[in-house]
Amino acid sequence: MTAPQPRVDLSLIVDGLVPTPGAHHFSRSDWIEIPDAMVRKHSLSGAFFVSKEADAFLHQKGLPIDLLLCWFNKPRMAVQVGESLQMGQGLEAFFGFDEAERGARAFFVEISLRSSASHH
Repeated sequence: MTAPQPRVDLSLIVDGLVPTPGAHHFSRSDWIEIPDAMVRKHSLSGAFFVSKEADAFLHQKGLPIDLLLCWFNKPRMAVQVGESLQMGQGLEAFFGFDEAERGARAFFVEISLRSSASHH
């Protein structure tokens, strides 16, 4: 008996690459983790990261992280692991899964500048 092969959503393949779960671990120094208390304040769960370049952009525009997290509470269509959503203001959110983490922290969000390819 062979082990079942993981299913890959072929629609998520971009330029021949499948989105990598846990990508933030490969370039951890380029990401800032948003504190859990701030994430919970917005009734969110999981690990949230903002790229250093997106953080600098937010500071330059005077946009606080709190305002950024409010975006996730707005109604929108369902999101699959491996997808990115455009957030406006030149930002995007990548939704990932890290099997090395337990519980809600296994699901993570990386917020970066739209032109950034940090997580792909």
